[in-house]
Amino acid sequence: NLKARTGGTVPISLKQTWEEIPEATDLLDTYTGAAVGYSLRRIKSTATNAIRVRRSSNNDEQDIGFVDGELDTVSLLAFVGTAVTDNGYVKIFYDQSGNSNDATQTVTGSQPQIVSSGAVIVENGKPAVDFTSDYLDLGDVLDATNGDICAYMVVNPNASTPWYGSYISKTAAADVDNRWEFSPDRSNYDPTTAYQITGYQLNSQHVATFEAIGSSALTAYQNGTQAATIDLSTATEITGSPYHTLIGAYGDATATGGAVQTYIGKMQELIVYTSDESAYRTDIETNIATFYDITL
Repeated sequence: NLKARTGGTVPISLKQTWEEIPEATDLLDTYTGAAVGYSLRRIKSTATNAIRVRRSSNNDEQDIGFVDGELDTVSLLAFVGTAVTDNGYVKIFYDQSGNSNDATQTVTGSQPQIVSSGAVIVENGKPAVDFTSDYLDLGDVLDATNGDICAYMVVNPNASTPWYGSYISKTAAADVDNRWEFSPDRSNYDPTTAYQITGYQLNSQHVATFEAIGSSALTAYQNGTQAATIDLSTATEITGSPYHTLIGAYGDATATGGAVQTYIGKMQELIVYTSDESAYRTDIETNIATFYDITL
């Protein structure tokens, strides 16, 4: 019709280009609303960096991002080095939730390790952060005043120290609904503050899940199977300044978040929602387990 009206000559030129963009498959693109999300894989499509690393040779630092959705280990080793004397440590674990709640550690002696003797530390073939009396500090960011919190993590605790520390801890003043200490590897625990998954999980990579919906109970799962539930309704209230939230340690009673007991073992992923995600628990666990080749 256009040619007929213009004597056969179209007076305009049209050019169309397009870029094919795959559907969002990153975990936090699908299951939105996380308060924090730390991982050595990309879990949100907008994330550019996973960690900031300090190398032992001269204490220089560099951000390390992703290649094809996984940690860029080539760039990591190119920066840290591959000699037996080369080690790399995590100064910042970047929050991929979009909330900028990065977990940091400026004290070099307390930074967990990612490269050891020139080789990337791995667990089941995937990069892992190794905690040995180390921890990262989130500040006071995980506010669970509504009583809802769901946490998902990939960990392998060291069985030689089953009573040490927490994967993640949270305490706030004078309100049981604000007190969360997830200590799934502790052999002795106070049910007013912590919950134990029995020792069969030690020295084993697994998906650990914790759900506290409302203020009545905390339920723990290992590889998708419910381990047990504890009653939170009788938990003891606490007083004082809010604890910082620490990854890899149980905090002390100060507002600065100093560590008392530290987790000994590896961690690859930690995602926390301060909302009820129980309807999606199985789907989230499946996504995590598929990537890390863990059997649920």
